[in-house]
Amino acid sequence: MKIKSLFFILAVVIVTACSKDLLDITFDVPLKSDMNVNIAKGAKANGTFDIKDTIILTDNEDITKYLANIKKWVVSGASGTFSTLSTNFKLIDCVINISSEGNVAEWTFQNLDIQEGTKVVFDNSNGQFDRVNLMLASKKPIYISFSGTTDQTGIDYKMALELLTKVTASPLN
Repeated sequence: MKIKSLFFILAVVIVTACSKDLLDITFDVPLKSDMNVNIAKGAKANGTFDIKDTIILTDNEDITKYLANIKKWVVSGASGTFSTLSTNFKLIDCVINISSEGNVAEWTFQNLDIQEGTKVVFDNSNGQFDRVNLMLASKKPIYISFSGTTDQTGIDYKMALELLTKVTASPLN
């Protein structure tokens, strides 16, 4: 009888100790920034652009709901999709910089032929996703910079940046 009671008590203690982790939820949160570029015809700085944006994490309902209980962020991918082009063009060079709380992730691209729907996938070759994970964990605004040079002036387009993230949170306070 004592052994059964001991096993029962041990089982209750183990289940109780683990139950918070068992209730954790994981959900996808795509973070997006639409960066509209307008390069005036005959601009002095031929085809040069520098666009800035901010991602406010609390603009997302799921993040706001679990903000105090988020345990982990994991970036699984990042990309930029070009749309609403006034004309096709060549992106001679560009830098996409994401920063927050002293962390910086940066991608550089050169000589990309851009047409409607072109999608550029950002790699993790220099641990950029790890740095973005740290930024997200701080729960502070994320600052985006998209700058570079095109082969022409007089063009308009949108580059939609998307960070694919998974969030693990506890539904318990």
